[in-house]
Amino acid sequence: EPSTGGFDDASKRFVVQCLRRLERTCCWGAGRQQLGVQNSRLIGRARVPVLKLQLDCGAELDVSLNDDGGIKAARFLQSFQQDFAAVRPLTLLLKCILKQRGLSEVYMGGLGSWSLVNMVLAHLMVMSGTGQQVDHLGSMLLSFLQRFGVDFDLDAEAVAVKRGGFVKKNSLGSNFARKGIITLEDPLTGREVAGGSHRYADVQELFRKLHERLQEALAQAQQQQPSSASGTGRQQPQHVRFGRWGDDDDDDDEVYLDAGNRSPTYKASIRQQRSGSGSSNNGNEWGVLGL
Repeated sequence: EPSTGGFDDASKRFVVQCLRRLERTCCWGAGRQQLGVQNSRLIGRARVPVLKLQLDCGAELDVSLNDDGGIKAARFLQSFQQDFAAVRPLTLLLKCILKQRGLSEVYMGGLGSWSLVNMVLAHLMVMSGTGQQVDHLGSMLLSFLQRFGVDFDLDAEAVAVKRGGFVKKNSLGSNFARKGIITLEDPLTGREVAGGSHRYADVQELFRKLHERLQEALAQAQQQQPSSASGTGRQQPQHVRFGRWGDDDDDDDEVYLDAGNRSPTYKASIRQQRSGSGSSNNGNEWGVLGL
């Protein structure tokens, strides 16, 4: 039953066979020309098998059968949208950064979208409970990176949105006992959802480096900020831009740091496909923030 977070073995084999036939139809002959499918990948070993399609226009589609999990997840997130409007922009920005590092897909050991959005939502819930202004995107980005890149204890803490944000890991039972991977309870099924993210150490290190880099840039911009704008008594905000090193004219991927209020205000244009994105990025040529 998909609503419990997966299929039994017999049902999964049948679903995989159907998806394989669909893949052949979409990727060969007239189907390929009509749909414009560039690449495909069938993830048959997932709890819910999925066919991933990349179109010529750059769009990416995930196709599953007899599974309403995506619809339920969308409705679940919509129920929080009014109170936590920052969920969507923060998740998109973080997803963009993870994608450029090859850490955005579970089948590659990275952090999936459902795990990421639950982490963002849990963080905003807890910050709201402490009286923080959770619609301030810059401060929420920095505090998120500090929490999951620096402070979060993988052995002791777990993400559990349905229980208020975070709980003790040992309170969730033996099914949540994996080490070295973030523990995340699915708010819809109650099952562990991030177990496939075996490269989470890389995700955590990326968040740590990003937090460190932003803090350094903010401190530097604050020191260089004039006490007031010329001719006025108002402070003149300064922005520090980070992109690909040596690429000052490229405005496709950028983050602006507002030194006037010590918080990032961002402008992130998520490019559908960077040229050569399938290969590893050498040096500092990897996009957002040029880490």
